[in-house]
Amino acid sequence: MTATKELDPAGGDESNWLVPRGARAWPKQARGARAFNPLTERLRRVGVPETALAALDAGTVEVRTVRAGAPIVGEGRASERLHVLLEGWACRYASVDRGRQTMAFLLPGDICDLDALQSSQLEFGVRAITSCRVAVLRADDVRAAAAAHEEIASALLGFAFDDHAALMRRTASLGRRSARGRLAHLICELHERTIAAGIDADGSYLLPATQEDMADILGLTNVHVNRTLKALRNEGLIKLEARCLTILDLPTLARIADFAPAGPAASNDRV
Repeated sequence: MTATKELDPAGGDESNWLVPRGARAWPKQARGARAFNPLTERLRRVGVPETALAALDAGTVEVRTVRAGAPIVGEGRASERLHVLLEGWACRYASVDRGRQTMAFLLPGDICDLDALQSSQLEFGVRAITSCRVAVLRADDVRAAAAAHEEIASALLGFAFDDHAALMRRTASLGRRSARGRLAHLICELHERTIAAGIDADGSYLLPATQEDMADILGLTNVHVNRTLKALRNEGLIKLEARCLTILDLPTLARIADFAPAGPAASNDRV
């Protein structure tokens, strides 16, 4: 089997792993508010009514394509726009004295800058890890939709709680888990999140993040991440070829990580 075939769940190319399954069946000519929106699908799964979803979609200003490595959201003063990831992988980062620290991975359906709804200052920026498609929404319209529809307000609050919970887990992981446990936990969380985002294929998912990004999130060196990945491969727990990660023994990996699956169906829990 060639690397290209192994990467592609639909017989095409690597980009299929960055596009949610629902979007692959969406009309190619769809643009703007009619573009497939995985955030809308997350909200629909938890019972947000169509009238509320329409009110939220009405706030869509444009859909942008962002090249890999380019900024999606800048650090500093928040804008009056929210950015929803439609396709691809991105990450939150913070600038520190010695460079940029990767803080969290973002997948299709994630709101990149939810904080901008309530804060005038962002403590992070967002950059594209792969080529991305991003929906840009007016923050005022999102606030109005949340005020008019309690289901949207409740879901947005739930997303904020998810962010907080992920931060707590990451802090505990950095303080108490071994390198093996941290990496196993990250792999399990991304496995769960890629399924929720519709970018998995039978226990496999594309892992486009660099080892440097992973090392930042795990609090390890690049060398240690590489060594630990090799150890998990040698133990027969995972396979990693051409950026395609396949979990071969999820129960054992979850036990090593002390991993507990996320609860709410709307969760796209961030790491």
